Amino acid sequence: RVDRRRRRGVMGKGTATMASPTTDARPAQDARVRRELRSKIRTKLEDVKRNAEEMKKPENDELDRAVTYADELEENVERPREMLIGMELYGALGELALERTKRLGPRGSAEVSVHAFLQCLCRKYVSTQVDDQVLEAAENPGAFMWAALGTATSKFFSAAPTTGFMNGVMDTEIKERRVAQRRGKEAGGQAVA
Repeated sequence: RVDRRRRRGVMGKGTATMASPTTDARPAQDARVRRELRSKIRTKLEDVKRNAEEMKKPENDELDRAVTYADELEENVERPREMLIGMELYGALGELALERTKRLGPRGSAEVSVHAFLQCLCRKYVSTQVDDQVLEAAENPGAFMWAALGTATSKFFSAAPTTGFMNGVMDTEIKERRVAQRRGKEAGGQAVA
């Protein structure tokens, strides 16, 4: 009854209602959380645009960190406004990843030196507790995680899948249709006069 009266406008502003204080505070809290989330996404988008040249370099892992952070922020997105800003961030990161990939292509591979490639491998597959992973890999051969590198690259060396045929056995001969042969008219017996 209270809800019906409130909808009709029967109850005044000063009339006590049964609404709990937690339900009134929740929309304000949700709006504040969503505002903070949009602010974080916008800040990360500005950082990505500002550091675009550094993120395009193949030896730099800032792009990987930015994608990981964007994924963490995306888990909390519920509304279209946040989705729109989040997609702008993913679009900017996608453009940077494309430029980075172009630098690794057949014509752009000259930009990546052997030293930069080894730095990237060491940064990814040497324990993260050390400040200088390249130096640690050179001094301690056991610091490099060869098993992790092997599992990451093994999918590129697997056998190609074979194709299957739906038409059955391939060496069957096609049956030829027999044409019915008509019997010729038989000559009758001798004519008797």
